[in-house]
Amino acid sequence: MRGRHPIGVAASLLAGSAVTLLVGVAVLVGTGHRVMIDMSDSMQPAIASGDVLVTEAIAARDARPGDIITFDDPQRHGRTMTHRVVSVRERGDKLAFHTKGDANGKGERWTIAADGTAGHVQVVIPKVGYVLNWVRGPAARFILLTLASVLLAVLVLARVWGIGPGRS
Repeated sequence: MRGRHPIGVAASLLAGSAVTLLVGVAVLVGTGHRVMIDMSDSMQPAIASGDVLVTEAIAARDARPGDIITFDDPQRHGRTMTHRVVSVRERGDKLAFHTKGDANGKGERWTIAADGTAGHVQVVIPKVGYVLNWVRGPAARFILLTLASVLLAVLVLARVWGIGPGRS
């Protein structure tokens, strides 16, 4: 019996990796985690642009100085920031935060409802975000779809012509 065909092995590895990634993300999201890509260098050297962050939702009152958290940008609605907690103080029914990026000269002060939530950074995966951002783009999707189609066509033709795996 001959060894496995290299194209078949590569296709199996690629498919297995994609399924593993999707299952991993689904499990994280299902357990209350969020997967996001950091797009700034404000947290250098702890977190760099292009790093993937896995965060867990926590009660805002559980955030402590030194924790790295994600929160809604107080200046730009709809954007999320990732900075380190400098201090947290209760002010009536609100919590007053002072946060700062490790690489920034000054921080920001903002408030959140005392029963609000923030994302606590659990895991940082270096530079994978660049690949994920590229894959999300239209050109990359076209290239990947074209490569997958060509690979599928080659595998089908190899079987039809009798030169694929398991053939003698």
